[in-house]
Amino acid sequence: MSFLPLNPNWAETGTYWFELWDKTPRDELFGSLVAPKIGTELTDDAAMFLALAVSLRGVGNVSPNPLVGAVILDRNQRFLAAGFHQKLGLAHAEVHAMSQLEPSTDLTGGSIFVTLEPCAHDGKTPSCAKRIAASKLSKIIYGATDPNPLVNGEGVNILLAANKNVKMASRWQTRCEWILRVFLKNQRQKEIYIGLKVASTPSGIIAGDGTSRLWITGERARQMGHFLRLEYDAIAVGINTVLLDDPTLNVRHPALEGRTPTRLVLDPAGVLLTESRSFKMLLESPDKTIVVLPEGVDDRNFLKKFGVRTMKIPVFPADSAHSSAYFDWNDIKRTLGSMGIMSLLIEGGAGVYRSALAAQVVDGWHWFVGAEMDVVNALRWEVPQKLLRLWSKKEPFAANSCGGLQLGDDRLIEE
Repeated sequence: MSFLPLNPNWAETGTYWFELWDKTPRDELFGSLVAPKIGTELTDDAAMFLALAVSLRGVGNVSPNPLVGAVILDRNQRFLAAGFHQKLGLAHAEVHAMSQLEPSTDLTGGSIFVTLEPCAHDGKTPSCAKRIAASKLSKIIYGATDPNPLVNGEGVNILLAANKNVKMASRWQTRCEWILRVFLKNQRQKEIYIGLKVASTPSGIIAGDGTSRLWITGERARQMGHFLRLEYDAIAVGINTVLLDDPTLNVRHPALEGRTPTRLVLDPAGVLLTESRSFKMLLESPDKTIVVLPEGVDDRNFLKKFGVRTMKIPVFPADSAHSSAYFDWNDIKRTLGSMGIMSLLIEGGAGVYRSALAAQVVDGWHWFVGAEMDVVNALRWEVPQKLLRLWSKKEPFAANSCGGLQLGDDRLIEE
């Protein structure tokens, strides 16, 4: 399913830009947005919308850095260039935008709109704040403060010291911070960010009786689910999902080249060590697969046979909150963080959902809601009340949320 070109009316003002952002799926903004022609006059809101939209073009390539976009206008609010952080180690969004300018471009009195406070420090790339301070740009509008201790207001201070007009785009702050959610959690709490993705009916049906497979949502929603995988460093599923579905957990999306994220299989009983079948995740890009196993098991033959990685942590017996043996999510988070994995998307199944919810480790929700079904002995999850409230109101946007997207006949609620 391909997308038609997305051609905004760049002359629009008011709430148009907020509504367009809130109602347009991110993969469409990524794959089909038509940028304004150079010289097109933009309002501040149009420029910040564009900066947020182009930030998505770095998805899957910038971690542990954040997704950031930038837009440059001349003194008369006319569009000059847009840029984004393309890849870890490459230019940041502000510098990338400047690199798109013609050498003769006059920036005197111009402005730059950026979704995150310009960085103050010299790291893998030079300080963006210092670069802007040395330019003829007069106005800097940013969407969110960078909590990195090396920045955290210092980028603004550098610009103010250079007599620049600096202000936060407070009306866009919530939306910018949602796109930056992984980076902000990493910096503020020094922990990885965990998102939970579920496709279910409003009543919580996620599958059949354990042996039959149900398509809860349609093609458009499943397509968006593939894009969502790129927003995380790794994807986690339980061993039962592997045994029943044999998933590949790669990215298959028309707007993206193929990419395999790190796949995590939670196997507290060590089933894969003795399983005779060879599953897709063990055969396709095995270097991208991590099997989480009980501490102390002998995995030498398994590693030799498949060439995957294993992560061994303590396993705990079944209790009132877990129907079978389980791993402590704090152990998982801590070990993944030590491996440089900054975000994890939980994709299933029901037992893993229950475990993560019981441990209260879920930071963000991605609920794909299909039509209600009448299924006997269906597997269900308990839909959190806050998600049900968002779904029942059919609101396209809520505080700290970019949810309520229409995807064909289905909806995506995010919070």
